[in-house]
Amino acid sequence: MNTAQQRRVRAVFDAVASMPPDAQDEFVRQEAGGDPEVEQSVLRLLRASRSSEKFLKNPLVQRHDFSTYQGTRLGAYLVDRQIGEGGMGVVYRAMRADDAYKRVTALKIMRPEYKTPERIERFHRERQILAQLDHPNIARIIDGGATPNGLPYFVMDYVDGMPIDDFCNTRKADLNQRLNLFRQACMAVQYLHENRVIHRDLKPGNMLVTGSGTVKLLDFGIAKLLDTDPQTHAPSMAIASPGYASPEQLSGRPTGPASDIYSLGAILYELLTGLRPHDAAQPSVPVAMQTAMPNTIPKASASVGTSATFQTKETAPAFRNRLRGDLDSILLMTLRQEPEARYSSVAELSRDIESFQEGRPVAARKGATLYVISRFARRNSRSVAAAAMLLAALSWLGWDEWRLHELTAMMTPAQPASTLVSEMGTPQGVARVHEQVQEMGRNFTNAFPKILKDPLAPRSESRRIVNQDLQWLDRIAPLAQQKPELATEMGRTYLNVAEAQWSDGQASLNDPDGSLATCNKALALLNQLSDAALKTEAAQKLEQDLKRQVNQLPATRP
Repeated sequence: MNTAQQRRVRAVFDAVASMPPDAQDEFVRQEAGGDPEVEQSVLRLLRASRSSEKFLKNPLVQRHDFSTYQGTRLGAYLVDRQIGEGGMGVVYRAMRADDAYKRVTALKIMRPEYKTPERIERFHRERQILAQLDHPNIARIIDGGATPNGLPYFVMDYVDGMPIDDFCNTRKADLNQRLNLFRQACMAVQYLHENRVIHRDLKPGNMLVTGSGTVKLLDFGIAKLLDTDPQTHAPSMAIASPGYASPEQLSGRPTGPASDIYSLGAILYELLTGLRPHDAAQPSVPVAMQTAMPNTIPKASASVGTSATFQTKETAPAFRNRLRGDLDSILLMTLRQEPEARYSSVAELSRDIESFQEGRPVAARKGATLYVISRFARRNSRSVAAAAMLLAALSWLGWDEWRLHELTAMMTPAQPASTLVSEMGTPQGVARVHEQVQEMGRNFTNAFPKILKDPLAPRSESRRIVNQDLQWLDRIAPLAQQKPELATEMGRTYLNVAEAQWSDGQASLNDPDGSLATCNKALALLNQLSDAALKTEAAQKLEQDLKRQVNQLPATRP
């Protein structure tokens, strides 16, 4: 399945998931557009979603009623109320109950249904790991013991805070504020690695931010010590968090510091877009494993503005523009499938983010081209001669600013047409379509001419992108009927595309027939504004510009 099909699968699944079950199959068949691979993939996702819902309604393991611990004294601590829970334990707010001193703490008790020798050992290991750590961005352990029925517990710092993503969105944090918080988390993880500890379950919920803006790292339930178990495999998927777990964790291979680096990249991606890199809020673990491929991750700059939960002071276009280039490359390097191809350390990742903030070159940007070449060489090692490989490498190295993978992401609409179609019934949906159309027009006006002038930019890829974006516009066009502002903006973007297909005064694809067809689409769209009152002055001027473009085309006038 190619990248376009994968995007199509995600878009159709997102659109159909909330529909009534009896309408889903027919909708999928229509939206798949005759592609059986897309249709079957979406249907498999739906079946997995239904199965997971059935499982959640009838779990195999019955949960213990932890409310019985409220008001109970454990050692020197009085249990107050439950404040959180994880795969192996439940966390309570507790108060120091003796006369030594008063202190609010967090007390974690192991779940009784998981009371096996192996899991008790894991719980004790978490307690031991925490006991040896002392860092301002890591919650410290204070005490430990066991309940009367033999369940181990430990007491740690009480962190009055919010998950890092909720903190950023609640306060509408700007880009630098988000990056500064993330670098605090990086310092904590780097400290872990320096002390031979791998966290293995990094996610926003395990990174709390206090009211003063201090990040605190929590939950070491599946962490491991490199000195004692360097070959320990990743935990089962029932414990790890698929949305943030590395490919090696998902496939059960050995994990190391690179696994935490990947998880940090997934967290950063979500902080900057509001989305997980693989859209990994999936209904089942196998789906998450299927999507853990590097070519399925859209660039962060292409994902900004597509999440309803993402809130920032900056406008979506401004935020998107700041992500393009350096930050996109940083995330690409952090989220590579091969552990050895990621950053060599968390400190190196943090330094690259600092370089971006201070306007200095980032290491990821330099390494991206070599990475593309190495991937190409690996795929073609048996069929490509050494001389051809060298020529390809030199070409890519020379094409620094407009590399193939950057070109494709930059010119791809941030949101699939099928998703926008489903949102057009609301004013917010219309506004989002309008913004996406404007963004595409700017790309064809500003970026695309530079690509066309570059002799190393593959012309076949430029044509493919034009056709792809035209298909996107064609899908949206019927929605613009009787919406003069949107129809005019779409017509203007059609004109931008037509000028990229053929222009007498600037670089183009030298495709006058294609330019004529695109102009005719725009004119047809404007003609649908039949009511004279809907024909604004801007629409009338645009019609003149379109006709002027048609009249300039060589030997193509009807």
